[in-house]
Amino acid sequence: QGNGMTNNIVMTNRSPDGTWGPTVDLGPGINDHSAGVIQDNPHVSSDGRALWFVSNRSGGLGGKDIWFSSYSNGNWSAPVNMGAPINTAGDEDQFWFAPASLDLYWNGPQGIMHCVSNGSNCSGTPDVVTIPGCSIAAEVSITDDGQRMYFACADPALGRIKIMYSTTQNGSWGAATPVD
Repeated sequence: QGNGMTNNIVMTNRSPDGTWGPTVDLGPGINDHSAGVIQDNPHVSSDGRALWFVSNRSGGLGGKDIWFSSYSNGNWSAPVNMGAPINTAGDEDQFWFAPASLDLYWNGPQGIMHCVSNGSNCSGTPDVVTIPGCSIAAEVSITDDGQRMYFACADPALGRIKIMYSTTQNGSWGAATPVD
């Protein structure tokens, strides 16, 4: 939620009838309103107790970093920078975790990055996700079963971005396929 000058991470709940309740601002611990600071691209765990988001707030390793907060006793904890190896001196963005596994994905300076979670960070060195047929991929989203990845694929020759998907094949991602 933003007004062009600042932005806030807010939450809402869906009622049993399918309507959405009022938005709730997560407060100054999550939403830093210092000059020039953004917080964006929130991702909440399925149980609603973990929040990952992107921010360029102080205490980071680079331009934009991925931050984490947990919900307990009615409050969100102070955000913690995910640190290395997820965050680098560059920009990280669009954090996503696969609901059916411990796989973590995000946009990094080299493209879509991946690692397996050890519960609080990566269990090893992140790797760059290679998707045959797409040299510049970003903005990943994974289906709940972890078998299909949707992403934006840039075509520098045409100056266009296409929405594509890839399916896992023997532990790797298969060829990029246009959604349309």
